[in-house]
Amino acid sequence: MRSLIYISLLFLSITSNSFSQPMSFISDLDKAIGLSKKNNLPLLIYRYDEKDLNWAKSNNYTSSQLILDSIFNDVKVIKKLQEKYILHKFNIRNLELEHDAFYDQFRYYYTPNIIILNSDLSVISFIPLIIFDGKKDIIELINNTIEEQKEKIQRIRYLNNSYKTASISNSELHELIVLENEFSLKTKDKIEKYCHNNGPLTYELVDISQAQNFTSFDFFTEYIMNAPHPEADLLRTGYLNRLIEVAKYKTKDKVEFENCMAMKLKIGEKSGLENMKVVEEFPKNALKFNLEIDNFIEYFEFYVEIIDTINIKKYGELIAEELISRFDSSKKKFLQEQDSLFNWMFREKSIEIGDSIVQLDLNEIAKKSENNYNKKTVLLLNSICWQYAINIKDQEAINKAISWAEFGLTINSSSYLLDTYAHLLYKIGKKNKAIENQKQALLKGELENIGKKTLENMKSFLKNMESE
Repeated sequence: MRSLIYISLLFLSITSNSFSQPMSFISDLDKAIGLSKKNNLPLLIYRYDEKDLNWAKSNNYTSSQLILDSIFNDVKVIKKLQEKYILHKFNIRNLELEHDAFYDQFRYYYTPNIIILNSDLSVISFIPLIIFDGKKDIIELINNTIEEQKEKIQRIRYLNNSYKTASISNSELHELIVLENEFSLKTKDKIEKYCHNNGPLTYELVDISQAQNFTSFDFFTEYIMNAPHPEADLLRTGYLNRLIEVAKYKTKDKVEFENCMAMKLKIGEKSGLENMKVVEEFPKNALKFNLEIDNFIEYFEFYVEIIDTINIKKYGELIAEELISRFDSSKKKFLQEQDSLFNWMFREKSIEIGDSIVQLDLNEIAKKSENNYNKKTVLLLNSICWQYAINIKDQEAINKAISWAEFGLTINSSSYLLDTYAHLLYKIGKKNKAIENQKQALLKGELENIGKKTLENMKSFLKNMESE
Protein backbone atom coordinates (compact mmCIF):
# COMPACT_ATOMS: atom_id res chain seq x y z
CA MET A 1 0.00 0.00 0.00
CA ARG A 2 2.81 2.40 0.97
CA SER A 3 4.63 1.61 -2.26
CA LEU A 4 1.47 2.30 -4.24
CA ILE A 5 1.02 5.68 -2.52
CA TYR A 6 4.69 6.46 -3.12
CA ILE A 7 4.38 5.63 -6.84
CA SER A 8 1.23 7.76 -7.10
CA LEU A 9 2.92 10.70 -5.38
CA LEU A 10 5.99 10.30 -7.62
CA PHE A 11 3.76 10.29 -10.72
CA LEU A 12 1.94 13.42 -9.56
CA SER A 13 5.28 15.11 -8.86
CA ILE A 14 6.63 14.26 -12.33
CA THR A 15 3.48 15.30 -14.17
CA SER A 16 3.20 18.45 -12.10
CA ASN A 17 6.78 19.43 -13.00
CA SER A 18 6.25 18.63 -16.66
CA PHE A 19 3.08 20.76 -16.83
CA SER A 20 4.88 23.63 -15.16
CA GLN A 21 7.40 23.72 -18.03
CA PRO A 22 6.47 26.17 -20.81
CA MET A 23 5.14 24.51 -23.95
CA SER A 24 6.93 25.15 -27.22
CA PHE A 25 5.21 26.31 -30.44
CA ILE A 26 2.14 24.23 -31.37
CA SER A 27 2.96 22.49 -34.65
CA ASP A 28 -0.66 21.78 -35.68
CA LEU A 29 -2.38 24.95 -36.94
CA ASP A 30 -5.92 23.56 -36.43
CA LYS A 31 -5.06 22.79 -32.82
CA ALA A 32 -3.53 26.26 -32.37
CA ILE A 33 -6.68 27.92 -33.81
CA GLY A 34 -8.86 25.78 -31.54
CA LEU A 35 -6.88 26.78 -28.46
CA SER A 36 -7.00 30.43 -29.53
CA LYS A 37 -10.82 30.30 -29.68
CA LYS A 38 -11.17 28.24 -26.50
CA ASN A 39 -8.91 30.51 -24.42
CA ASN A 40 -9.89 33.71 -26.24
CA LEU A 41 -6.20 34.46 -26.83
CA PRO A 42 -4.63 35.91 -30.00
CA LEU A 43 -2.73 33.52 -32.27
CA LEU A 44 0.94 34.38 -32.94
CA ILE A 45 2.30 32.68 -36.05
CA TYR A 46 6.04 32.75 -36.70
CA ARG A 47 6.77 32.03 -40.37
CA TYR A 48 10.28 30.97 -41.36
CA ASP A 49 12.15 29.12 -44.11
CA GLU A 50 13.85 25.97 -42.83
CA LYS A 51 16.03 25.67 -45.93
CA ASP A 52 17.45 29.18 -45.42
CA LEU A 53 17.83 28.49 -41.69
CA ASN A 54 19.81 25.27 -42.28
CA TRP A 55 21.99 27.04 -44.85
CA ALA A 56 22.76 29.82 -42.33
CA LYS A 57 23.67 27.22 -39.69
CA SER A 58 25.96 25.22 -41.98
CA ASN A 59 27.71 28.35 -43.31
CA ASN A 60 27.98 30.14 -39.95
CA TYR A 61 26.01 33.05 -41.41
CA THR A 62 24.21 35.21 -38.85
CA SER A 63 20.90 35.70 -40.67
CA SER A 64 17.68 37.09 -39.23
CA GLN A 65 16.22 33.58 -39.23
CA LEU A 66 19.19 32.20 -37.29
CA ILE A 67 18.91 34.96 -34.67
CA LEU A 68 15.16 34.41 -34.32
CA ASP A 69 15.60 30.64 -34.14
CA SER A 70 17.83 31.15 -31.12
CA ILE A 71 15.38 33.61 -29.52
CA PHE A 72 12.37 31.33 -30.04
CA ASN A 73 14.23 28.44 -28.43
CA ASP A 74 14.70 30.48 -25.28
CA VAL A 75 12.38 29.10 -22.54
CA LYS A 76 12.00 32.53 -20.91
CA VAL A 77 10.88 34.16 -24.15
CA ILE A 78 8.40 31.35 -24.89
CA LYS A 79 6.96 31.52 -21.37
CA LYS A 80 6.48 35.29 -21.62
CA LEU A 81 4.80 35.06 -25.01
CA GLN A 82 2.48 32.29 -23.82
CA GLU A 83 1.05 34.63 -21.22
CA LYS A 84 -0.56 36.60 -24.06
CA TYR A 85 -0.63 34.34 -27.15
CA ILE A 86 -1.19 30.86 -28.53
CA LEU A 87 2.00 30.14 -30.47
CA HIS A 88 2.33 28.46 -33.86
CA LYS A 89 5.55 28.07 -35.84
CA PHE A 90 5.28 27.52 -39.59
CA ASN A 91 8.00 26.42 -42.02
CA ILE A 92 6.99 27.68 -45.49
CA ARG A 93 8.63 24.62 -47.08
CA ASN A 94 5.91 22.39 -45.57
CA LEU A 95 3.27 23.33 -48.11
CA GLU A 96 1.08 20.38 -47.09
CA LEU A 97 0.44 22.21 -43.82
CA GLU A 98 -1.41 25.05 -45.55
CA HIS A 99 -4.65 25.96 -43.86
CA ASP A 100 -7.56 27.60 -45.70
CA ALA A 101 -8.59 29.87 -42.84
CA PHE A 102 -5.12 31.34 -42.76
CA TYR A 103 -3.88 31.15 -46.36
CA ASP A 104 -7.06 32.56 -47.88
CA GLN A 105 -6.08 35.85 -46.27
CA PHE A 106 -2.31 36.03 -46.71
CA ARG A 107 -0.15 35.96 -49.78
CA TYR A 108 3.39 34.57 -49.73
CA TYR A 109 5.83 37.01 -48.20
CA TYR A 110 9.55 37.04 -47.56
CA THR A 111 10.45 35.25 -44.34
CA PRO A 112 10.97 35.55 -41.48
CA ASN A 113 7.85 37.32 -40.27
CA ILE A 114 5.28 37.24 -37.47
CA ILE A 115 1.53 37.39 -38.03
CA ILE A 116 -0.81 37.93 -35.09
CA LEU A 117 -4.51 37.07 -35.45
CA ASN A 118 -7.54 37.43 -33.21
CA SER A 119 -9.31 34.23 -32.18
CA ASP A 120 -11.76 34.87 -35.09
CA LEU A 121 -8.67 34.98 -37.40
CA SER A 122 -8.98 38.71 -38.11
CA VAL A 123 -5.62 40.47 -38.34
CA ILE A 124 -4.01 42.23 -35.39
CA SER A 125 -0.50 42.71 -36.75
CA PHE A 126 1.98 41.77 -39.47
CA ILE A 127 5.65 42.12 -38.49
CA PRO A 128 8.31 41.66 -41.21
CA LEU A 129 11.63 40.54 -39.68
CA ILE A 130 13.84 40.20 -42.76
CA ILE A 131 16.47 42.58 -41.34
CA PHE A 132 16.04 41.70 -37.65
CA ASP A 133 19.47 41.93 -35.97
CA GLY A 134 18.56 40.85 -32.43
CA LYS A 135 19.39 44.24 -30.90
CA LYS A 136 15.75 44.91 -29.98
CA ASP A 137 13.89 42.78 -27.47
CA ILE A 138 11.47 40.66 -29.52
CA ILE A 139 8.57 41.03 -27.06
CA GLU A 140 9.01 44.79 -26.90
CA LEU A 141 9.19 44.89 -30.71
CA ILE A 142 5.92 42.91 -31.00
CA ASN A 143 4.13 45.16 -28.47
CA ASN A 144 5.35 48.38 -30.11
CA THR A 145 4.43 47.20 -33.62
CA ILE A 146 0.90 46.22 -32.54
CA GLU A 147 0.44 49.67 -31.01
CA GLU A 148 1.81 51.41 -34.11
CA GLN A 149 -0.42 49.38 -36.45
CA LYS A 150 -3.63 49.63 -34.38
CA GLU A 151 -5.01 52.65 -36.22
CA LYS A 152 -4.37 51.12 -39.65
CA ILE A 153 -6.00 47.83 -38.63
CA GLN A 154 -9.11 49.70 -37.45
CA ARG A 155 -9.19 51.57 -40.78
CA ILE A 156 -8.91 48.28 -42.71
CA ARG A 157 -11.87 46.85 -40.79
CA TYR A 158 -13.97 49.94 -41.43
CA LEU A 159 -13.16 49.96 -45.18
CA ASN A 160 -13.77 46.21 -45.46
CA ASN A 161 -17.25 46.70 -44.04
CA SER A 162 -17.90 49.35 -46.69
CA TYR A 163 -16.50 47.00 -49.35
CA LYS A 164 -18.81 44.15 -48.27
CA THR A 165 -21.87 46.42 -48.36
CA ALA A 166 -20.84 47.88 -51.76
CA SER A 167 -20.78 51.40 -50.31
CA ILE A 168 -17.07 52.04 -50.91
CA SER A 169 -15.77 54.76 -53.25
CA ASN A 170 -12.86 54.26 -55.67
CA SER A 171 -10.55 56.39 -53.51
CA GLU A 172 -11.48 54.35 -50.41
CA LEU A 173 -11.03 51.09 -52.32
CA HIS A 174 -7.57 52.24 -53.41
CA GLU A 175 -6.75 53.11 -49.79
CA LEU A 176 -7.92 49.66 -48.67
CA ILE A 177 -5.75 47.92 -51.31
CA VAL A 178 -2.66 49.90 -50.21
CA LEU A 179 -3.30 49.23 -46.50
CA GLU A 180 -3.94 45.51 -46.93
CA ASN A 181 -0.79 45.18 -49.00
CA GLU A 182 1.21 46.58 -46.05
CA PHE A 183 -0.04 43.65 -43.98
CA SER A 184 0.72 41.07 -46.71
CA LEU A 185 -3.01 40.46 -47.17
CA LYS A 186 -4.35 39.17 -50.48
CA THR A 187 -6.02 42.00 -52.38
CA LYS A 188 -6.58 40.52 -55.83
CA ASP A 189 -10.41 40.60 -55.64
CA LYS A 190 -10.33 44.27 -54.55
CA ILE A 191 -7.86 45.20 -57.30
CA GLU A 192 -10.17 43.53 -59.83
CA LYS A 193 -13.13 45.55 -58.53
CA TYR A 194 -11.07 48.76 -58.70
CA CYS A 195 -10.04 48.02 -62.31
CA HIS A 196 -13.62 47.25 -63.37
CA ASN A 197 -14.65 50.57 -61.79
CA ASN A 198 -12.01 52.28 -64.00
CA GLY A 199 -10.26 53.71 -60.94
CA PRO A 200 -7.26 55.97 -61.69
CA LEU A 201 -3.93 54.23 -62.43
CA THR A 202 -1.35 54.95 -59.70
CA TYR A 203 2.26 54.09 -58.90
CA GLU A 204 1.13 52.31 -55.71
CA LEU A 205 -1.25 50.07 -57.63
CA VAL A 206 1.43 49.02 -60.14
CA ASP A 207 3.87 48.35 -57.29
CA ILE A 208 1.31 46.23 -55.39
CA SER A 209 0.45 44.26 -58.53
CA GLN A 210 3.84 42.52 -58.55
CA ALA A 211 2.91 40.62 -55.38
CA GLN A 212 -0.39 39.35 -56.82
CA ASN A 213 1.04 36.84 -59.36
CA PHE A 214 -0.67 38.48 -62.34
CA THR A 215 0.12 37.34 -65.88
CA SER A 216 -0.11 39.22 -69.18
CA PHE A 217 -3.50 37.57 -69.77
CA ASP A 218 -5.07 38.83 -66.50
CA PHE A 219 -7.59 41.64 -66.06
CA PHE A 220 -4.94 43.89 -64.50
CA THR A 221 -2.75 43.81 -67.62
CA GLU A 222 -5.68 44.88 -69.78
CA TYR A 223 -6.39 47.66 -67.29
CA ILE A 224 -2.83 49.01 -67.10
CA MET A 225 -2.36 48.89 -70.88
CA ASN A 226 -5.39 51.14 -71.37
CA ALA A 227 -5.68 53.31 -68.24
CA PRO A 228 -4.64 56.96 -68.73
CA HIS A 229 -1.72 58.37 -66.75
CA PRO A 230 0.87 61.14 -67.43
CA GLU A 231 3.66 58.51 -67.30
CA ALA A 232 1.61 55.54 -68.51
CA ASP A 233 4.33 54.10 -70.79
CA LEU A 234 6.88 54.16 -67.98
CA LEU A 235 4.49 52.35 -65.63
CA ARG A 236 3.51 49.82 -68.31
CA THR A 237 7.10 49.06 -69.22
CA GLY A 238 8.06 48.54 -65.57
CA TYR A 239 5.08 46.26 -65.04
CA LEU A 240 5.83 44.19 -68.16
CA ASN A 241 9.52 43.94 -67.21
CA ARG A 242 8.51 42.28 -63.93
CA LEU A 243 6.26 39.82 -65.77
CA ILE A 244 9.11 39.09 -68.17
CA GLU A 245 11.48 38.37 -65.27
CA VAL A 246 8.99 35.86 -63.81
CA ALA A 247 8.50 34.18 -67.20
CA LYS A 248 12.27 34.03 -67.81
CA TYR A 249 13.58 32.78 -64.51
CA LYS A 250 10.65 31.30 -62.59
CA THR A 251 7.91 29.83 -64.79
CA LYS A 252 9.94 29.64 -68.05
CA ASP A 253 6.62 30.16 -69.82
CA LYS A 254 7.33 30.80 -73.51
CA VAL A 255 3.78 31.96 -74.39
CA GLU A 256 3.74 34.41 -71.45
CA PHE A 257 7.23 35.72 -72.25
CA GLU A 258 6.52 36.31 -75.94
CA ASN A 259 3.18 37.97 -75.19
CA CYS A 260 4.83 40.37 -72.71
CA MET A 261 7.62 41.16 -75.16
CA ALA A 262 5.12 41.89 -77.95
CA MET A 263 3.31 44.39 -75.70
CA LYS A 264 6.60 45.94 -74.57
CA LEU A 265 7.75 46.37 -78.19
CA LYS A 266 4.58 48.29 -79.04
CA ILE A 267 5.22 50.68 -76.15
CA GLY A 268 8.87 51.08 -77.19
CA GLU A 269 8.04 51.87 -80.80
CA LYS A 270 5.51 54.50 -79.73
CA SER A 271 7.93 56.09 -77.20
CA GLY A 272 10.74 56.04 -79.77
CA LEU A 273 8.70 58.00 -82.30
CA GLU A 274 7.66 60.56 -79.68
CA ASN A 275 11.24 61.02 -78.44
CA MET A 276 12.49 61.40 -82.00
CA LYS A 277 10.27 64.45 -82.47
CA VAL A 278 11.44 66.05 -79.21
CA VAL A 279 15.20 65.44 -79.39
CA GLU A 280 16.22 66.59 -82.85
CA GLU A 281 19.96 66.27 -82.16
CA PHE A 282 19.65 62.62 -81.17
CA PRO A 283 20.90 60.49 -84.12
CA LYS A 284 17.94 58.78 -85.72
CA ASN A 285 19.47 55.31 -85.95
CA ALA A 286 20.46 55.38 -82.24
CA LEU A 287 16.93 55.01 -80.92
CA LYS A 288 16.23 52.26 -83.43
CA PHE A 289 19.43 50.45 -82.48
CA ASN A 290 19.04 50.75 -78.73
CA LEU A 291 15.40 49.67 -78.88
CA GLU A 292 16.17 46.65 -81.07
CA ILE A 293 19.37 45.49 -79.38
CA ASP A 294 17.88 45.56 -75.87
CA ASN A 295 14.92 43.51 -77.01
CA PHE A 296 17.12 41.12 -79.01
CA ILE A 297 19.13 40.49 -75.83
CA GLU A 298 15.94 39.96 -73.81
CA TYR A 299 14.73 37.36 -76.31
CA PHE A 300 18.14 35.69 -76.51
CA GLU A 301 18.49 35.37 -72.73
CA PHE A 302 15.05 33.77 -72.45
CA TYR A 303 15.70 31.23 -75.21
CA VAL A 304 18.99 30.34 -73.52
CA GLU A 305 17.04 29.70 -70.28
CA ILE A 306 14.72 27.21 -72.01
CA ILE A 307 17.44 25.96 -74.43
CA ASP A 308 15.44 26.80 -77.56
CA THR A 309 18.26 26.28 -80.07
CA ILE A 310 16.34 27.63 -83.07
CA ASN A 311 15.80 30.97 -81.36
CA ILE A 312 19.26 30.99 -79.76
CA LYS A 313 20.63 30.94 -83.32
CA LYS A 314 18.11 33.49 -84.60
CA TYR A 315 18.67 36.13 -81.92
CA GLY A 316 22.36 35.34 -81.41
CA GLU A 317 22.99 36.15 -85.05
CA LEU A 318 20.82 39.29 -84.97
CA ILE A 319 22.75 40.69 -81.98
CA ALA A 320 26.23 39.71 -83.20
CA GLU A 321 25.74 41.06 -86.72
CA GLU A 322 24.27 44.32 -85.40
CA LEU A 323 27.20 44.83 -83.04
CA ILE A 324 29.79 44.08 -85.70
CA SER A 325 28.12 46.37 -88.24
CA ARG A 326 28.62 49.27 -85.82
CA PHE A 327 32.38 48.87 -85.63
CA ASP A 328 34.46 51.61 -87.23
CA SER A 329 37.76 49.95 -88.20
CA SER A 330 39.44 53.27 -89.00
CA LYS A 331 38.90 54.48 -85.42
CA LYS A 332 39.30 51.02 -83.85
CA LYS A 333 36.21 51.49 -81.74
CA PHE A 334 32.48 50.86 -81.73
CA LEU A 335 30.32 53.74 -82.82
CA GLN A 336 28.14 54.81 -79.96
CA GLU A 337 25.24 57.07 -80.82
CA GLN A 338 24.43 57.18 -77.08
CA ASP A 339 27.41 59.52 -76.67
CA SER A 340 25.62 62.13 -78.77
CA LEU A 341 22.66 62.09 -76.41
CA PHE A 342 25.02 62.16 -73.41
CA ASN A 343 26.82 65.22 -74.75
CA TRP A 344 23.49 66.83 -75.62
CA MET A 345 22.36 66.38 -72.01
CA PHE A 346 25.62 67.79 -70.62
CA ARG A 347 26.18 70.62 -73.07
CA GLU A 348 27.32 72.87 -70.24
CA LYS A 349 30.92 72.71 -69.00
CA SER A 350 29.85 72.32 -65.38
CA ILE A 351 27.06 70.85 -63.30
CA GLU A 352 25.63 71.85 -59.91
CA ILE A 353 25.77 69.09 -57.29
CA GLY A 354 24.40 70.25 -53.94
CA ASP A 355 26.18 73.49 -53.06
CA SER A 356 29.17 72.75 -55.31
CA ILE A 357 29.86 73.47 -58.99
CA VAL A 358 31.65 70.51 -60.59
CA GLN A 359 33.60 71.09 -63.82
CA LEU A 360 32.96 68.45 -66.48
CA ASP A 361 35.62 67.02 -68.78
CA LEU A 362 33.40 65.95 -71.67
CA ASN A 363 36.26 64.28 -73.55
CA GLU A 364 37.13 62.16 -70.50
CA ILE A 365 33.46 61.26 -70.00
CA ALA A 366 33.13 60.24 -73.66
CA LYS A 367 36.33 58.18 -73.47
CA LYS A 368 35.20 56.27 -70.37
CA SER A 369 31.78 55.76 -71.89
CA GLU A 370 33.36 54.41 -75.08
CA ASN A 371 35.69 52.02 -73.20
CA ASN A 372 32.90 50.68 -71.05
CA TYR A 373 30.70 50.24 -74.09
CA ASN A 374 33.38 48.33 -76.00
CA LYS A 375 34.11 46.09 -73.02
CA LYS A 376 30.44 45.24 -72.54
CA THR A 377 30.02 44.60 -76.27
CA VAL A 378 32.87 42.08 -76.37
CA LEU A 379 31.46 40.36 -73.27
CA LEU A 380 28.10 40.14 -75.03
CA LEU A 381 29.70 38.63 -78.13
CA ASN A 382 31.46 36.12 -75.89
CA SER A 383 28.14 35.15 -74.25
CA ILE A 384 26.55 34.54 -77.65
CA CYS A 385 29.51 32.51 -78.90
CA TRP A 386 29.57 30.44 -75.70
CA GLN A 387 25.92 29.47 -76.14
CA TYR A 388 26.73 28.36 -79.67
CA ALA A 389 29.64 26.31 -78.33
CA ILE A 390 27.51 24.42 -75.76
CA ASN A 391 24.08 24.26 -77.43
CA ILE A 392 24.42 24.43 -81.23
CA LYS A 393 25.48 21.53 -83.45
CA ASP A 394 24.91 23.10 -86.88
CA GLN A 395 28.36 23.48 -88.50
CA GLU A 396 27.39 26.55 -90.54
CA ALA A 397 26.17 28.30 -87.39
CA ILE A 398 29.36 27.32 -85.52
CA ASN A 399 31.47 28.82 -88.31
CA LYS A 400 29.54 32.09 -87.96
CA ALA A 401 30.19 32.08 -84.21
CA ILE A 402 33.90 31.51 -84.88
CA SER A 403 33.98 34.62 -87.07
CA TRP A 404 32.25 36.64 -84.30
CA ALA A 405 34.74 35.39 -81.72
CA GLU A 406 37.65 36.27 -84.01
CA PHE A 407 36.18 39.75 -84.43
CA GLY A 408 35.87 40.15 -80.66
CA LEU A 409 39.46 39.02 -80.14
CA THR A 410 40.72 41.86 -82.36
CA ILE A 411 39.21 44.27 -79.82
CA ASN A 412 39.91 42.46 -76.55
CA SER A 413 41.63 39.06 -76.37
CA SER A 414 40.35 38.16 -72.92
CA SER A 415 40.79 34.71 -71.39
CA TYR A 416 37.03 34.11 -71.53
CA LEU A 417 36.78 34.81 -75.24
CA LEU A 418 39.90 32.74 -76.01
CA ASP A 419 38.37 29.83 -74.07
CA THR A 420 35.09 30.18 -76.00
CA TYR A 421 37.00 30.40 -79.28
CA ALA A 422 38.89 27.18 -78.43
CA HIS A 423 35.59 25.35 -77.71
CA LEU A 424 34.16 26.48 -81.07
CA LEU A 425 37.29 25.40 -82.98
CA TYR A 426 37.20 22.00 -81.28
CA LYS A 427 33.57 21.52 -82.34
CA ILE A 428 34.51 21.75 -86.04
CA GLY A 429 37.53 19.45 -85.67
CA LYS A 430 40.33 22.06 -85.50
CA LYS A 431 41.85 20.46 -82.42
CA ASN A 432 45.41 21.76 -82.76
CA LYS A 433 44.29 25.35 -83.16
CA ALA A 434 41.85 24.85 -80.27
CA ILE A 435 44.69 23.59 -78.01
CA GLU A 436 46.86 26.56 -78.97
CA ASN A 437 44.12 29.06 -78.06
CA GLN A 438 43.20 27.23 -74.87
CA LYS A 439 46.82 27.50 -73.68
CA GLN A 440 46.66 31.25 -74.33
CA ALA A 441 43.37 31.40 -72.43
CA LEU A 442 45.01 29.77 -69.41
CA LEU A 443 47.97 32.15 -69.45
CA LYS A 444 45.68 35.17 -69.72
CA GLY A 445 43.34 33.77 -67.08
CA GLU A 446 46.13 33.52 -64.52
CA LEU A 447 47.12 37.14 -65.22
CA GLU A 448 43.49 38.32 -65.02
CA ASN A 449 42.79 36.46 -61.73
CA ILE A 450 39.58 35.03 -63.17
CA GLY A 451 38.96 32.58 -60.34
CA LYS A 452 40.11 29.11 -59.34
CA LYS A 453 37.05 27.19 -60.59
CA THR A 454 37.14 28.80 -64.05
CA LEU A 455 40.87 28.06 -64.37
CA GLU A 456 40.27 24.44 -63.37
CA ASN A 457 37.58 24.12 -66.05
CA MET A 458 39.95 25.57 -68.64
CA LYS A 459 42.72 23.16 -67.60
CA SER A 460 40.31 20.22 -67.70
CA PHE A 461 39.20 21.08 -71.25
CA LEU A 462 42.82 21.41 -72.39
CA LYS A 463 43.74 18.08 -70.77
CA ASN A 464 40.84 16.32 -72.48
CA MET A 465 41.85 17.67 -75.90
CA GLU A 466 45.53 16.75 -75.44
CA SER A 467 44.69 13.20 -74.28
CA GLU A 468 42.75 12.37 -77.46
